[in-house]
Amino acid sequence: MKASKSEIEEKEGRVRAFLERNGLSAFCFTTSKNFAWLTCGGDNHVELTNRMGVATAVVTPDDKYVIADNIEAGRILAEEIEDQGYTVRETRWYDDRRFEIIREVVGRGRIGADLAFPGAEMMDEEASPLRYSLTPEEIERYRELGRLTAASLKEASEEIEPGQTEHEIGAVMARHLLARGVVPAVILVAVDERIEKYRHPIPTDKTMERYAMLVTCGRKWGLIASATRLVHFGRIPDELARKHEACTKIDAGLIARNKEGEAISGLLAKAIEDYAATGYADQWRFHHQGGPTGYQARDFFATPSTTEVVRRNQAFAWNPSIAGTKSEDTVIPTKRGPIIVTETSDWPMIDHEIEGLVVERPDIKAV
Repeated sequence: MKASKSEIEEKEGRVRAFLERNGLSAFCFTTSKNFAWLTCGGDNHVELTNRMGVATAVVTPDDKYVIADNIEAGRILAEEIEDQGYTVRETRWYDDRRFEIIREVVGRGRIGADLAFPGAEMMDEEASPLRYSLTPEEIERYRELGRLTAASLKEASEEIEPGQTEHEIGAVMARHLLARGVVPAVILVAVDERIEKYRHPIPTDKTMERYAMLVTCGRKWGLIASATRLVHFGRIPDELARKHEACTKIDAGLIARNKEGEAISGLLAKAIEDYAATGYADQWRFHHQGGPTGYQARDFFATPSTTEVVRRNQAFAWNPSIAGTKSEDTVIPTKRGPIIVTETSDWPMIDHEIEGLVVERPDIKAV
């Protein structure tokens, strides 16, 4: 998706205001999350496990640059930052002078950075809020990513079957995501009793008998969409149905109350009350409940001591769980109500009315 002039100007304005507030001559964006945010969906990664991208974007009060080696510079310019107004500076791959060039283009003065390097001040945490309020263009990209991610999970749910291992189920999920250009930043799969035992179940060789939990964080344009879907072969046990009813009600409460200006710790406090009201008072203690998202799976987890409030158009991914079940989608609270970007069509849903708002949450899909 081509970056709009308004989005480019909005982000440059936020960065330059940050420079002025902090007395900086430049800020350097090297991590994939921040490079993608600044370049309106550009991608500077090669190795998924490396926080350090292969190109650095540098913003000064008057200019902006992208610095990369000769392997990456041409592709980055042609495919990631075309027509965005960057001056590209290139270094040789065998003599990587990226950070020397940054000092050359910036000159004297303090340099902030999201990744430590000599001569710069590590300010990743301080700069993170620049990303929190999504632009209209980011919301549109997020909706498309959510649609692709949800469709991938739905199609995967229709292919998996008893007798497959968790690794095989994960491979089905990954195939559908990658075919849509979505990188599976996280794939978690649990089957049968592993769903009850572990809240973060990386796939194993265990074979499914009746029940599977499919979890992913799909990444495209730097944004990350998180979602969980549950599939059961045969009749769903009554106790599992009760747990899931409760879990989705807690999730619906988080979504309904997730409004601009609300204290995030207060949202968690209400969710804890809902755990108790549904008969599962201690279950919140065994796994985080989610929190703000966007260019990270979670920018931070909501805790009782969190001091942040919900920002304008800030994305969240809540994920309440009760042993054996979980409810999770990615949502953007707006003035017109919540946008559930990972909403799945043709999926069985449970309706919950929370403070006058009806919120639909995915049910366990019986096959």
